[in-house]
Amino acid sequence: MQLLIYITKQLEKLPAVLSGFMEEGVKGATVVDSQGALRTILADGEEAPPIFGSLRKFLNPRGEEEKMVFVVLPEEQVETAKNVIRRNVDLTLPDTGIFFTVPVTDVEGLTKG
Repeated sequence: MQLLIYITKQLEKLPAVLSGFMEEGVKGATVVDSQGALRTILADGEEAPPIFGSLRKFLNPRGEEEKMVFVVLPEEQVETAKNVIRRNVDLTLPDTGIFFTVPVTDVEGLTKG
């Protein structure tokens, strides 16, 4: 099993990705709100460390909403799910998102069907 994590600011693309998952039989995706570290630091009124000051304009400066999609997949569905994202989002462009997978060594609560 693998956990696929997809993070995006392109919320307009998310319905197509999620619909594509369903069409390809990828089930059980969970979507949560997220925000980058700099936005969190600044929202708390903390002074950003000096390195962030120079990077501020590159790190979600407008405070755009972000979403994270989590889905636990059997190995045979991982490429299918990644291809759904690739079909709907051009990840070679800056600020479009990222996805990655991590191994899942134990899971309970998944049902077939």
